[in-house]
Amino acid sequence: MAKILKTALGAQNVPRLKIRALSTSATRNASDFRVSRAVMEEFESEDLGNQENKKRKLISVFKSVTNFKSKQQLEKLLCQSILYYNPDDKNGLVGINKPYGLPVHPSKDTEFNLVSCIPAIANHLELDHLELIKSTERYTSGITLLASSKDALEKIQKTKIRVRKERLLNDSYLTLVSGHTKMDSLEDFCLTLKEFPELENPLFSKVAKEPIIKSVTRSHWARMNKKERLQHAHVASIQKSSKVPMTLVNISPSTTKNHLIRVYLAHKGFPVLGDNLYSYRVKTILGKKVNWSNVAVSQTNKNQILPSSMLELFGMDKSDVWRIPACIHHWRCVLPGWTSKKKDVTIFAPPPHYFQKILEEADIKFSFEDLMEVDRPTKFMAKEKPKKENTVKDFLKKNIVDDNGDEIIEAN
Repeated sequence: MAKILKTALGAQNVPRLKIRALSTSATRNASDFRVSRAVMEEFESEDLGNQENKKRKLISVFKSVTNFKSKQQLEKLLCQSILYYNPDDKNGLVGINKPYGLPVHPSKDTEFNLVSCIPAIANHLELDHLELIKSTERYTSGITLLASSKDALEKIQKTKIRVRKERLLNDSYLTLVSGHTKMDSLEDFCLTLKEFPELENPLFSKVAKEPIIKSVTRSHWARMNKKERLQHAHVASIQKSSKVPMTLVNISPSTTKNHLIRVYLAHKGFPVLGDNLYSYRVKTILGKKVNWSNVAVSQTNKNQILPSSMLELFGMDKSDVWRIPACIHHWRCVLPGWTSKKKDVTIFAPPPHYFQKILEEADIKFSFEDLMEVDRPTKFMAKEKPKKENTVKDFLKKNIVDDNGDEIIEAN
């Protein structure tokens, strides 16, 4: 039986595509995402405990976010979180809504991982096998892609080429940031790894390195020599909280490597809620925010500092801030030309339960169904090539050289 929750065309100026199931039922609409949301709420609410004290409500939710009781329960959750599956798709594409905190591959600090649960998903869909082709990182929830065909990975690579060719920002993420902001911009910038040799005992290398944002260097070769990669991001504020300094933001980056979303938003002065890696870069001095990205800070001093009003809303002390999950959710993925050259597939994933609870407690008015209806992927502008000057042809047009070649006389 077909299991399609939502497909649509994401390209601009093209009518949206709806794929019907092979059963007698009609195409499911946006309201069907409430089923997936209800599953997440049921799963995460099992260990909330006694909530007589209203102030402890959110911290209780945070404690249960990554509490996977058993592999069977996790497999059930993943099977009920299927977002996209079309039996007519020869590549056997499957989209699921990966929960926060679940590692993709085996990890030493947990017995659960996504790869070990893939056979159960394949069995649920009556497929021989499934392979992982694209996933969010461990501490990001949202769209993860699987496929039953070995050709799907090659198809994904072709899709990436088309995305770059069309300058399309095909992946979008919902984030909650600390502070009130009205961001709405499409920006080009460079991302580079900076060394901090003065920082002792780095976690992953001999010399501590951290990604930082830099302004765009005009020359392509200059960027190559400095090992800087040109990146793009479209960021737009959706709604502010009326209770605490918090804003719901939609960001569409050209990549997510090197924690780009966290680094970029911290660079803009509005760190991701729950980010204990880069939020230290935002300092407030005399009421003004200052970027602190060029100063080395040890991991023990990177805990996020939140205003007292936000701590009160969450029902926690400063010592509990580390429990807040990073509020980054991969909610939309566009695959241009997936079904045919002119037909794209768009997969949507509703935010997880803890994300929704924060929105409710912070009084942030938000409708995921409305967001899907108005969504249109952004395209970044092509970089203008600098005009070549002082070419031989231009030189001869503007100047005359005397017979001896000793001096240049400017032409009238």
